[in-house]
Amino acid sequence: MDVQVLSATEAPGADIAVKQFARQSRGESLYLVAWIGKDPVGSGELLFGATPELRNLHVNEDRRGQGIGSALLDEAERSSAGAGVISVGVSVENTGARQLYERRGYLGTGSFTTTTYSYFDKDGVEHEATETDEQLLKTL
Repeated sequence: MDVQVLSATEAPGADIAVKQFARQSRGESLYLVAWIGKDPVGSGELLFGATPELRNLHVNEDRRGQGIGSALLDEAERSSAGAGVISVGVSVENTGARQLYERRGYLGTGSFTTTTYSYFDKDGVEHEATETDEQLLKTL
């Protein structure tokens, strides 16, 4: 995996690819990346545990609707098959993502978590955001 190529697509200071690759190297997760040619077009991270959890599934805006999110989900589900279940948190405001998960058999649990986090915009400026997610589960 070319972490430098992935890092070059991020906002300055974000270090997402570096952090996710480090967790994968320690055996804590699986860093999923979809490529078209030499270009990364989507990614996600599957955290290992009793219930594997898919986090930060993202497909580049200009590549949405092309099956890339589904391909990343397929791999996350294959990699979670031994656990018999997979979970994903989805923002209560992200109806498009929720529809994708529900079409694939994920069910709401009624368990909500509100998280405040920092992120970097395209200019490298750090911002703070708060998001409420519902945990969805799928039996594999």
